[in-house]
Amino acid sequence: MSADTAIDDLEEKWCAIVALSERMMMRARVGEWEEVAGIDLSRQQLLTQFFSAPLSPDRAETLAPELLKLRELNDRVIALGKQELDEVTARLSQLERSKEARAAYMVVR
Repeated sequence: MSADTAIDDLEEKWCAIVALSERMMMRARVGEWEEVAGIDLSRQQLLTQFFSAPLSPDRAETLAPELLKLRELNDRVIALGKQELDEVTARLSQLERSKEARAAYMVVR
């Protein structure tokens, strides 16, 4: 494999990683968490392949802003996941209180 081919392959992998990250964000926004998890598995495989060999210092420097973008996307997906978890927890808590109230009513009745 020539150096140009290797660079092209790295570029393709990186573009795929970014595209998958953006897709994860879109799916997270609409609450499709199973799809987010599936996309993340594919992305993790590409990330493992991408970073399996050391990057040249020039390549690492060029990639730094892109890594920050990827981290920002990850942080937003995590924040949306936490928000969803908080909402589900609140709904479950409300349901539990409702069950307790119903049980107390049945005892008093």
